[in-house]
Amino acid sequence: MKKGSGIKSWGFTAGPVLQFGQLGAQQGFNFALHVNNQWSLGAGVLGNMRGGDDRNMSTTLKPRQSFSGFQVEYTPKPNSLIHVSFPLMIGAIRSEDPNYLMNQNPQNINPQMGNPGPGFMNQKDFDDDRGMFKGPTAFGIQPGVSLELNVFKYAKLFGAVNYRFAAGQNSTSDMKGVSGQIGLKL
Repeated sequence: MKKGSGIKSWGFTAGPVLQFGQLGAQQGFNFALHVNNQWSLGAGVLGNMRGGDDRNMSTTLKPRQSFSGFQVEYTPKPNSLIHVSFPLMIGAIRSEDPNYLMNQNPQNINPQMGNPGPGFMNQKDFDDDRGMFKGPTAFGIQPGVSLELNVFKYAKLFGAVNYRFAAGQNSTSDMKGVSGQIGLKL
């Protein structure tokens, strides 16, 4: 390596992210290791936000989904007050099992039976999301462009525009689309 071409600085960031657009309202969190202020390598997760009381559902429910994976980002001029960066997230998109939605529909509850009827889910099942994402899983790639503001040395606010691609035999049209993001990096 030539003199001056090694690692000059490094650090860690973590922060919340809100995403909105064709994919619905999603919230998440990112962690990253930064090298020379220009490159970051990390991981992130995004998932649909709960809207109100999930037990009072309409008949037009859309399956919730999560997207988690590896993230890499390049920032050409990170020390400028306002600058751009180019994030890329690659990982797995998990969607809610469509049968899970059907089973949560209050119309499936049979009050005449001493024991709950078929399709009934008790309170524990409503609050337990461990089995929720057992539906279709696809490979996801989400490139974007981000506009960042250096608030102070250890904090950045950002807004981004992304497009999520979904690939694989289980990919659906609900898994891909344009989205906007706002977030904070500390």
